[in-house]
Amino acid sequence: MTLENVVAEYIKKSPLYKAFVADRDGLFAVDGLDYYPLSRASLLLSDRRGGRLFVILPTEESAKATFEDLRDVNDRPVVLLRGNGKLLYSPYSATRGEYERKSALLAMNEMKQGIVIASLRSFVFPLLSEDALRDNTLTIRKGDTFDPEAFAEALGRAGYLRVHSNCNEEGTFSIRGEVMDVFPFSQDSPVRIYAEWDEVARLALYDTVTQKTTKDLGRVNISLIGEGEDASVSMTTIASFLRKDDYFVLSGMERLETTWASIEKESTARYKEAYREDENAPMPSRILFPWKEFQENLKKGIRIYDIQESTNYHFSVSASRSYFGNVTYFKDDISSLLAASWRIFVIAPSDVQKERLENVLRDYDVTIQVRDISYGFQLESENVLVVLDQEIFGRRKQRAKAQLETVSSPLDSFVELKEGDYVVHVNYGIGQFVKIERVRNSRTERDYIKIRYSKDEFLYVPIEQANLVQKYIGSDGRIPKLDTIGSSSWSKKKEKAIRNAEELAQSLVKLYAERQMIHGYPFAKDTDWQIQFEASFLYSETPDQLKCIEDIKNDMESDR
Repeated sequence: MTLENVVAEYIKKSPLYKAFVADRDGLFAVDGLDYYPLSRASLLLSDRRGGRLFVILPTEESAKATFEDLRDVNDRPVVLLRGNGKLLYSPYSATRGEYERKSALLAMNEMKQGIVIASLRSFVFPLLSEDALRDNTLTIRKGDTFDPEAFAEALGRAGYLRVHSNCNEEGTFSIRGEVMDVFPFSQDSPVRIYAEWDEVARLALYDTVTQKTTKDLGRVNISLIGEGEDASVSMTTIASFLRKDDYFVLSGMERLETTWASIEKESTARYKEAYREDENAPMPSRILFPWKEFQENLKKGIRIYDIQESTNYHFSVSASRSYFGNVTYFKDDISSLLAASWRIFVIAPSDVQKERLENVLRDYDVTIQVRDISYGFQLESENVLVVLDQEIFGRRKQRAKAQLETVSSPLDSFVELKEGDYVVHVNYGIGQFVKIERVRNSRTERDYIKIRYSKDEFLYVPIEQANLVQKYIGSDGRIPKLDTIGSSSWSKKKEKAIRNAEELAQSLVKLYAERQMIHGYPFAKDTDWQIQFEASFLYSETPDQLKCIEDIKNDMESDR
């Protein structure tokens, strides 16, 4: 039996689930429900009841973990309403986080049945109004007038960066004659717009690597934020999006109360600062969703408490055990548990790690599954232990991130930069870092990375595009020559680097061809010690790393 089935059976036979089936609009007090079982319980309740089910958690981390535990759900919508990472009264600007929140709000608004997961902070903080969601969209159709400069102006006001090369990053666009590329925020592929004279002749999605068209389109809708004088004030609270039939699961009541107290304290302090700058600044009670009144007056939903106290329904979910890389201790522990008729589930992040674990634990009656869940747990009343491989080996759970996801904390890479340090912009080449400069205009206020180039020309890079800039690291210690904005020098350097890489590849091909003709010493196949050693590696390997490891082993075990 799979882990999903075990947890589903546990939830379905609980008194809470039976009471919920009898009264789907009831209000219930629960304790002991957390981790992966919380996500599966939410799924079962949503399926049974219909409509939208909101799961509110104390922190952004716990909200993301619950969302990750539902990533395998493909037949119904599950939306994560992320926080924007900003303090109350911060100047509004079009960032990737805001575009993600807009996409989540649109999905939530269109949802007839599904689950919405949010941290308390993201639930109570101001959101874009419904008018802003509907109005701030740039629609381009075949046959429309092609006005690239008008498109560029609209995209620039909405936080997009104009580049002079291919659009490989979200939030960028380029114009080359009668061809315009746009990589919209929160979309998987960029759009290419072809024009004939002053008319849009063709719209297509294309692959950023091959540059080949993947799908022709009749029209494209590009989500915009920050366009227009009133965009910064076109805000509301979650109340505008709630429906009478919505059902709520409030997880961790004690922690939610603590988090709300922290938000109130923070908002009071921020209001004092905002009032000094603008006496018309709205009070926190006018822009925050009234959480305390909401949860006190909740008529239908489930309150989950951390501590068993005057609750009607109890679960026995608790944290799993950690073994900190001591495999011998883990084996001894599961031996005792198996003797006491416990069921043990070991969760692996990949098929390769599953094979390793099957070798390490081949003498034990445990179930090993490839899944992606956030934390291990145990169901004490059911004698079930679920342990993640990183909890056995002390590994760090680390996802392989795409390049598009590297902008989550852009300032981190600039902490150690000093004025005058050399940096490299992927599109403009080598320049000198000046400072992080805050620029205010009539609509918004935002941070820019100021970079000096040859002839004292300056480039201002929005802080949201910080991943396009890296610190220059020379191989010979010499001071580099600054590139000139608009010149071909940087393109020539990149072309030279590509040629050098191709020459190196040709020499390696020749070298390996010669090696194939020579007999060598074949090393032995993997032993148990080797398998356990690999399984205990601190990080989860990416598919490319696993392929490299396999290729190296095959090479070492061959006599060639």
